[in-house]
Amino acid sequence: MKKKLFIIVAIALCVVIGVCSFAGCSKPTGVDEFNEFKQKIITVLKDNGINIVDADVNQTAEPANTVVSLAKYVSTNDVAKIKEIIFEDSEYVSDAQRVEDGRQEMYEQALFVPLVIGDGMVNNHDADTIYNTSVLVESWYKAYMEFKTSGTLTTIYCYTPAAEKVDEYSAVCYLDYKSENDYNFVMLGVDADGSRYYTYGNDKKQFIHIEYGPQDKYNAVYVSSEVGEGYISYDYQVINKCFEVVKSQFEGMTAKDFEYLTEQKYTIDEAEWLSLCAKYFPNVEE
Repeated sequence: MKKKLFIIVAIALCVVIGVCSFAGCSKPTGVDEFNEFKQKIITVLKDNGINIVDADVNQTAEPANTVVSLAKYVSTNDVAKIKEIIFEDSEYVSDAQRVEDGRQEMYEQALFVPLVIGDGMVNNHDADTIYNTSVLVESWYKAYMEFKTSGTLTTIYCYTPAAEKVDEYSAVCYLDYKSENDYNFVMLGVDADGSRYYTYGNDKKQFIHIEYGPQDKYNAVYVSSEVGEGYISYDYQVINKCFEVVKSQFEGMTAKDFEYLTEQKYTIDEAEWLSLCAKYFPNVEE
């Protein structure tokens, strides 16, 4: 799968998730916000097979009481539709392991990068909030990211300027986390060449990933409606038909949408990035 897809989040598409209600309490600090953020991200990552260090994470805490709908961005009905369309490809691939690997990769990209960024903001830069503040990650495609929160919904924005072998790119992830057994997310990404990247996942391990663009580029659609199955199509006409199912979610979206994030407040350099990553994956060489 295309690594930059959320660079994304990589997007991850590190990110996650609503802050608990503080009614009647003092305003939460950046550390308080990050601890809630971290707890939910690590819970989702581990639930999806990501072997991440989770010291000090209490998975019993409750999310915010406010209910926020993802509206058009979340529809499990799309899983069945995409699966049905893939079967129209006489040469579709049935490979549960490859789809599972892709699902884990997308969760890592969507959630791990924001997790590392949030950690760096509060522990290395003394940020008083992790929200509504742009951060540059120099070693990750020079990606700029920003988080927002409302009730159970966390939104993650990502922007990467054009560079050698990298197109200008904007992406957004909507993560709705109500509990460790009730969450879902959608990631939308757009390249300057018109390519579109769509990913959907939920607590039931249902998964859709579509990469759709010019015919001379890599195009594919992955889908799984339950654990133990996975289907892939590389047929351009089939991929085009699958993309039509989710196309409306990209309406008006361009590669320059989040260019404003380049007015960043914090910067995480390569040395800091490696140090932060090692906290969560101590036995993996970067």
